[in-house]
Amino acid sequence: MTLVPPFGDDTRTGQYRVSGVDDHPRIAWRAATTTPVDISPLLIGDHLVALDRTGTVTCWNARTGELRWSVSRAGRPRRLDGVPAAGLAAFGELLFVMDEPQAEHLVVRSLRTGEILDGLGPVPNGFPTVVSEELLIHGFRSPDEDVLLSLPDLTERWRVTLDQRRNWTHPAVDRATGIAYGARQFEPHHVHGGVGAFDLATGKAVLIVNEVPEQEECPECGEGASSGVISQRHPVVVDGLVWVTMSVAGHCDTEGEAQAIIVGVNPANGRLEKTWRSPLSSDAFITGTDDSVTAANGRLFFLDYDEASSASVLTSVGITSMSTLWNRPLPGTTVGPAVVAQDTVYLATSTGTLTAVDEATGDIRWTLETGESITWPDLGDWGEAGEIDPAVIPADRMLYLRTSTGILAVTSE
Repeated sequence: MTLVPPFGDDTRTGQYRVSGVDDHPRIAWRAATTTPVDISPLLIGDHLVALDRTGTVTCWNARTGELRWSVSRAGRPRRLDGVPAAGLAAFGELLFVMDEPQAEHLVVRSLRTGEILDGLGPVPNGFPTVVSEELLIHGFRSPDEDVLLSLPDLTERWRVTLDQRRNWTHPAVDRATGIAYGARQFEPHHVHGGVGAFDLATGKAVLIVNEVPEQEECPECGEGASSGVISQRHPVVVDGLVWVTMSVAGHCDTEGEAQAIIVGVNPANGRLEKTWRSPLSSDAFITGTDDSVTAANGRLFFLDYDEASSASVLTSVGITSMSTLWNRPLPGTTVGPAVVAQDTVYLATSTGTLTAVDEATGDIRWTLETGESITWPDLGDWGEAGEIDPAVIPADRMLYLRTSTGILAVTSE
């Protein structure tokens, strides 16, 4: 049974190996949930599974929208430092759901029925990521513990205690080396954030990048060095480099403004090999940029916010040249990172405008007003509870949009 992984594949590039919807979009079906859907739904064969804010898990027929089952979790939703923390992963006909808030368990449910499977769940709590035939759980028995379990029998492969906890995001995996790259948590005066790499075979840490080397002159005065904070969003592995977004400010900056940059980190030594700087400034110095970078077909796609127009701007950057290929102002403020299917980039705004952009030229191919709003999850003061998932999930001849009222499916006429 084919699973469409979060952010497209294990490298988390945001590129999906599906057709998407090229032209003449129309709404195929709508389905309601109890509360907003803040994380991307999972497409598993012809099943579409979503987890809403209250922890209710719902499964529909992905083509028709017919309800297959819906199960609620008892008690109050589990919260992390006052922030809802939810995770959803799948392997074959197994669903792994952060559930049972009082017992703090990761529950294993049947994809066919939604029932908890005897002998497999619950297991200790944590944020689940399926990588090939293994289940990685972050925060297994404590926030600083990771464990890797074989699937489908959940046999423990290894367990490690981290020197600094990772953020609640899916790590990016370099298949060629077996190394996984995860975002580390950031909090001023406590921990620096950054990227932590570990060997999937052993759990052993192999690389930690905490901050930007102080190698650039201050853009304001031409003296001193810039300082930067690596975003807590997931890294992306492509073309031999690990790509992250950052916020950088000059040493003499006093108003908290910063510029967003994209950097390519050499996984062998942690050094910055490539850099691209956004022409827009923002007040995002503390939290970093809102979204991860998207990579597809030799290009990077980055979303920034233009305060002058109060709208998002999509930029394409060439990976080889690190030069700007095009900029596309968008009709509003987007939610979540861009996603790519074939030669089209898809985005959605907070007011429900779905937009398809030509990957090569930046021209808008079509827009669709869905009439649905899309909410941002509360990630906490410093973004320690995860990241903003894509609002749009592409599939073959379909798009799925998570909304404040449930799920909306789009197809072509």
